[in-house]
Amino acid sequence: THPTTGPNQGVPGATMPYRGDRQAPVLDVKGDPASIPRFFDEVRLHGTSAGLTEQQMITWARFYAPADEEALWHLVPEARGHNFSAFRDAALQYYPNALTRYTIADLVNLVRQSAGTIMLNTAALGEYHRNFQRVSSYLLGTNHISEFDQKRMFRDGLHPILNQELDHALRFVKHDHPVGVPWDIDIVIKELQRILSGGQISASQNFPIAGHQAFSPNYFPPTYLQYPNISISAPAYAP
Repeated sequence: THPTTGPNQGVPGATMPYRGDRQAPVLDVKGDPASIPRFFDEVRLHGTSAGLTEQQMITWARFYAPADEEALWHLVPEARGHNFSAFRDAALQYYPNALTRYTIADLVNLVRQSAGTIMLNTAALGEYHRNFQRVSSYLLGTNHISEFDQKRMFRDGLHPILNQELDHALRFVKHDHPVGVPWDIDIVIKELQRILSGGQISASQNFPIAGHQAFSPNYFPPTYLQYPNISISAPAYAP
């Protein structure tokens, strides 16, 4: 049976938002599949604050869901259980797109786009860093890439001119850094901030230079990723 009122019996004065209230969790299956896990997180957050039991949280999640989705969830045994996490996991199996936020192709496209335009200031660097971390951290957490891949591909997203300046700067950080081992991203960011703040890069330099490959739109991921259906070529700069 669906709840029809907001107040609950868990904590005196505590309530669950009504369906349609601006604070109520919203399930947008077609428009934003990636938000589906967040829907369940919001139900748990409201339910915990309102003092609901796990079984009551399941009931409220079904109440908030559109009729078609609720009918689908009704089919899983966990919908009649007492474990909200188990119910959440069972329901999420119907939405594979919700469980796959980013792919290696997304990371490759991000790197290609970034490498094609030289960064002229720290604001541009910050934007690239945030976008890269969002995508690569997800892939790292789901074991699609390694930390080695993440570090290497971060530099792949820098324009060859900027990578040349960075190579020079990093020699002064640690001259005996092992060949073939990518630098930590934090160290790379620090040196890039110094380079960009010092005005060492200008818009007039935005062109390919000898000894460096312009990666956009012909950038391919490193060979160790074995990206399917792509002819791989390694970056021209030192890691």
